[in-house]
Amino acid sequence: MLDKGNGKIRLMLFVLLAVMIVILASAIGVKTSNDQDSAGVVKAEVSAETKDTEKQTVNAVNTDVKEPAADAGNTDIKEPAADAESTDTKSSAVFTADDYPGDEEIRAALMAYQEYVDEYDDMQYFDGYLLAYLDEDDIPELIAIGSCEAAGQVIITYRDGELQENYIGRLGGLRYVKKQNFYFNSNGNMGSYRDEFFRLVNGEQIVIMSGRWGDKRDEEGKIILNAAGDYPEQEYVWDGKVCTEEEYYNAIDGFIKETVGDAELIKVNGYDDDLYDTIPEAYEGLKYRKYSAFGTQIKEFALENGVLTYSVVGDGYYGWGDSDEVLYTISYPVAKDCIWEERDRGRGEHYRLEVADTDYIRHTTFNEIKERIDTDKGLFDEAASGIGKDKARVERPIRVVVVVKEGVVVRVYTVSF
Repeated sequence: MLDKGNGKIRLMLFVLLAVMIVILASAIGVKTSNDQDSAGVVKAEVSAETKDTEKQTVNAVNTDVKEPAADAGNTDIKEPAADAESTDTKSSAVFTADDYPGDEEIRAALMAYQEYVDEYDDMQYFDGYLLAYLDEDDIPELIAIGSCEAAGQVIITYRDGELQENYIGRLGGLRYVKKQNFYFNSNGNMGSYRDEFFRLVNGEQIVIMSGRWGDKRDEEGKIILNAAGDYPEQEYVWDGKVCTEEEYYNAIDGFIKETVGDAELIKVNGYDDDLYDTIPEAYEGLKYRKYSAFGTQIKEFALENGVLTYSVVGDGYYGWGDSDEVLYTISYPVAKDCIWEERDRGRGEHYRLEVADTDYIRHTTFNEIKERIDTDKGLFDEAASGIGKDKARVERPIRVVVVVKEGVVVRVYTVSF
């Protein structure tokens, strides 16, 4: 009886233990499953936060990446500003479309020119920029003036969304006729000089006529001296044919007259204050026409009945006014608020009073400028009587500049060198 009872007790204990094991295993399984689900949820939440953080970081670095347009009901996502630029593409002078004229094609050209200016701004290739109407359309061409005489200048054209660069030789001799697709450059040094005439075809510069002159050389390249043996003999070649000096310059005058008649030749002067730093300023400068000459070159400077007459003669290599040939004469009414200024030195804009690189500016009058012109001419004539007109010069001449806006003189100033 004792053995049988003990067996039943052992059986009952075994069944109870098995039941407890099953219950315990179930409890453990449920807890494990819950722990896994909780861990999974936490992990998913961290992943979402991480992705959001990474996305924000990427967008903060790459500001060019645009978010898709937001749904009308989603106020949390904001569309970037329409004209906003990437912060890594902005230059020190940033202009919007509002800074340019309304015509789409002209605006596109000017904005492309500004990008060109921004690209070269830090390279110091160019001393400044100006706009000019070279060909027949209403889109001006950009002229970049080199940082030194030998660097020359570059004419940049805009056509079908593309910019085309056209190199022009040394500074100082570029002239053009407004909107007649005709310009030329006279330049050279060290006894070799050229006169080249150009036209733009589909934005590309082509030579339509040329001449050259300078020291004559033999077949071995040695300089041939004149009969006196004290100066190189000069040779003139026009359109590939040797000619005399007189024939050469008559040919130039004849070609200009044949091509553009008596149209005004506008000189691009990289040494004076034609230049601008930005395209919007240069575009505003197109409203102004500047006439500039040294005092000794000025044949007539008169103010009668509110009209200023300004007549300029030629200048030579050695002197400041050794030619009596009249280059141009202008007569324009003077504005009541015309500005009369005198400067010790410096360059400025056509129409602005603020001149950062000028040491001294003071108010002056027509009579004071007239007196200075007469003084310069007197000094030149005195020197010419002693050493000859071809060698006489004024050591510190003044330049007289007349600025005309839409047919009215708005500013007259002098620059002392």
